[in-house]
Amino acid sequence: MLEKIKYEILRILSNSDLDLEAEHAENTLEWVLKINPRASLALQIAALGHDIERSRQDRYRSEDFADHSEYKRLHSEKGAEMLGELLREFKLEEDVIKEIQELVRLHEVGGSEVADVLRDADSISFFDNNLDFYIGYKGLEGAKKQVEYKFSRCSERAKDYIKNLDSYKRFLGKMLLN
Repeated sequence: MLEKIKYEILRILSNSDLDLEAEHAENTLEWVLKINPRASLALQIAALGHDIERSRQDRYRSEDFADHSEYKRLHSEKGAEMLGELLREFKLEEDVIKEIQELVRLHEVGGSEVADVLRDADSISFFDNNLDFYIGYKGLEGAKKQVEYKFSRCSERAKDYIKNLDSYKRFLGKMLLN
């Protein structure tokens, strides 16, 4: 079941106008499993689908919002809605779907032990998988804002992982040279 759901989520994410969304989803799942090797099915599916909202042609864009937290809230809510609709097609149990949707709603902010794992894995994956792309997409200053946001929201456990990533070390070097 997980493999079929994974395939469909990755297929949908590959339609995003942002490069790396499918890779970010897989990388987030990898980090979830590094943080919690016994992660539930719900957490694993939430890791894969947490950014499914970005696959929409009319996706929310941070630059359209004066308030970054409002952008993140709407992104998370729409993603939870979209993922729920998809999972109902797979006849997943409704209580599991609701749990997944709650995790997606909370993936930017955490708020429970399980949601914190997803938030941390998402943050680590940004540094591990997306940072170099993001520098090219938003420039060094734009990337700096995102780095500050992602770093500030995650746990000490996640910060320890991030500090050891080559991409983070390269970013710090670029900032020092700038």
